[in-house]
Amino acid sequence: MIRQIIVPKKKTYTLEIPESYIGKKIELIAFEIGETESLVSDSERDASVQNLFEKFEGLTFDGKGEFVFSRLDAIDYE
Repeated sequence: MIRQIIVPKKKTYTLEIPESYIGKKIELIAFEIGETESLVSDSERDASVQNLFEKFEGLTFDGKGEFVFSRLDAIDYE
């Protein structure tokens, strides 16, 4: 996937397409980004994520996808 946010300086823009896209059906979309949308810098995003982790201190997250839902756990209220 390619996503580029640009501010064009003239009417034409050249986009280099990855080799893997050659011969495939692709879609190109161009639209104006509204004034209400703001671009968030990497450092701002990282600070926001860190802030969320601080709020939920003590909780853990295992992103390995190894959790298996058990129906018995769902009905075990005690």
